[in-house]
Amino acid sequence: MMINYTIKERKALQKRAWTVFSKWIRNRDTHTCVTCGKSQPEVKIHAGHYCHNRESFNERNIHAQCMGCNWRKKGNMRFYTIRMIEWYGLDYVKELLLCEKEKPVLESAQYYLSIIKKYTNNSNA
Repeated sequence: MMINYTIKERKALQKRAWTVFSKWIRNRDTHTCVTCGKSQPEVKIHAGHYCHNRESFNERNIHAQCMGCNWRKKGNMRFYTIRMIEWYGLDYVKELLLCEKEKPVLESAQYYLSIIKKYTNNSNA
């Protein structure tokens, strides 16, 4: 039986999914900024998007970033782009950037529940 979730409930699940996923990202990247190399406890580490909108739970789109690079330098995109091309190739980066033109959507509750389950039980080891 499928449970119908309200928009408010789905937004709460989205927030919870992001909390779990972003913690997983920071752990995966050993709390080290992808763009400048600083790490905790020297700096506060966030999970920084390369591309915003439709790719919020894409492991190859989100990486650990210090607060300075993520917020103050708005992603420090020159260095982030270099890393992304080194790791994933230019074609992938071009494809990923196409998502910026798409409007963000509120996914189904089941989608967010699957993210929560996957990244709560998934170790980075």
